[in-house]
Amino acid sequence: MQSARPAPVRAADFLATIGVNTHLGYPQTQYGDVSAVLEALQFTGVKHVRDAAPSAKAPDAWRSYEALAAAGVGACLFWGAKRPMAEAIADLSALEALHPGAVDALEGPNEIKPNFAYAGRTGNAAAQAFMADMRSAARRDPWLERKPLVIFTTYARAAADCDFANQHPYPKAGAQPASLLQLVRDRNVGPDGVMPGKPMVFTELGYHTLVGKPTRPAAWQGVDPERQAILLVNALLDGAALGISRTYIYQLLDCYPDRGPPDQEKHFGLYRFDGSAKPAAKALRNLFARLSDDGPGARAFATNSFPARVAAPPLVSSLALQDSAGRNFLILWNEAPVWSAELAAPLESEPVSTRLVLERPGPLRAFDIIDSTGDRVFAPASSFAISLGAHPILLQIG
Repeated sequence: MQSARPAPVRAADFLATIGVNTHLGYPQTQYGDVSAVLEALQFTGVKHVRDAAPSAKAPDAWRSYEALAAAGVGACLFWGAKRPMAEAIADLSALEALHPGAVDALEGPNEIKPNFAYAGRTGNAAAQAFMADMRSAARRDPWLERKPLVIFTTYARAAADCDFANQHPYPKAGAQPASLLQLVRDRNVGPDGVMPGKPMVFTELGYHTLVGKPTRPAAWQGVDPERQAILLVNALLDGAALGISRTYIYQLLDCYPDRGPPDQEKHFGLYRFDGSAKPAAKALRNLFARLSDDGPGARAFATNSFPARVAAPPLVSSLALQDSAGRNFLILWNEAPVWSAELAAPLESEPVSTRLVLERPGPLRAFDIIDSTGDRVFAPASSFAISLGAHPILLQIG
């Protein structure tokens, strides 16, 4: 293993890459209780959501969007061709005027099909026209003129008038995320992509917890809640390491009960239908609790040289972080397989050793992001051998 000194990023910038999907427009589901939605978000620490654009014609849902905005939650908002552009822009403008910062971004139509129709066109050409009209309409609105545009999601790659490329990568059957996320990024914004060099977001990415053989067409096998937590955290870390501006987990809540054959769409949540937190929600809470930076320059300070070198075996990745108080962190994660699709059961990961060499001897604390009972404190030293299993680990240096 060769050692390298990683280039750190600001801890607050990393946390800002994390978002989650909500469905505030479904008031007859668990999302109808906005206080529970807010409590769930505040428990995790996530401050960015993605949802359909609100409508003033649906006052109950509108009040939910306002409640999140008043609590400091920003939203990436999308709508489709059936909703008049002027109406959607007016409603988003009104929300932003009431609560500046409520609107993070405007997004094009969601997962269009070849028969998607707009402005006399179909498919990607229709969605491209939609994006151009969205840009024109937003530029005429003083509250939305500077909001970034996120491209529509589609059955095939496409370029359009946008500020962010966008896709929905869903690793299937418990697969680790790294290879798929890199492929999707490269095909869209890599040197040979459709929009080379464009910043990118993933507005949906998820693992569901419905274990067993799929019972519906186009469904795939899920994983148990612990593996969901591991794989989602790995995906967030992979996204940040790949330069993805934000990854929105799909989704916050299991908002429907199963009636009839189990349906994977009802099991992607960070929270179960009864409102209890899955391990993934607790893992996010652990990340935000350890890394939150409320300093005045949390997203503006200049990072320093990282005070350690890292030597990691294949399948182990690292992300170095610093906060405005001068603390140094390193996250290690292992993308060895953790799920057997054949057995529909977890795979045990053999621990591997990663070496950390400090510039100056000092203490080291290791926090298990998935299960805090695995936390450890190391006596001061200049070199540490870190045993890494399936759970990603956050190291605090010094």
